[in-house]
Amino acid sequence: DLDKITCPVMVIRGEDDWNVPEHYCRTAMEGMTNAKKIFWRPVPGYGHFIIVEAPEVVCGLLEELLEEL
Repeated sequence: DLDKITCPVMVIRGEDDWNVPEHYCRTAMEGMTNAKKIFWRPVPGYGHFIIVEAPEVVCGLLEELLEEL
């Protein structure tokens, strides 16, 4: 059902995430064939819970996404 996504998408992944390998993210992005635009943002120094570990980093990335729209 990922091909049903038509809006812009930002995929944020902590590079130290041991729970979700990078290839999972890339596979998901490949399935978003109808997304308006996909922003891939790997973040060094953070793991699976980047939103908890560094909410300011995630907010900055979301601001970047909103500026692009």
